Amino acid sequence: MGVDTALYKSLTFGVSAMYTGIAGALGVLLSAYVSPDSFPVFLSIKFLVGCVVGGIASISGCLRRGTFHRVHTKFRGPDIEGGARCHFSACS
Repeated sequence: MGVDTALYKSLTFGVSAMYTGIAGALGVLLSAYVSPDSFPVFLSIKFLVGCVVGGIASISGCLRRGTFHRVHTKFRGPDIEGGARCHFSACS
């Protein structure tokens, strides 16, 4: 009796992994060369801050997160790619 939560948690994790794999494959198709240097640590931090600012479980959170990303990229410039540009410290 009841809902098998372990089954649905595992199923949700599997579906999420499938969508992540598809997104990764599409990302590889868009770029000519993929390496670990293509994804700097600051990009992960920016996604994490975007989730905290926007919230994960709401539609309005998606809009806030998209606005945060757009405004942050406009004022800061594109992501770090080989440059010594620090966002949270004095080096620029």
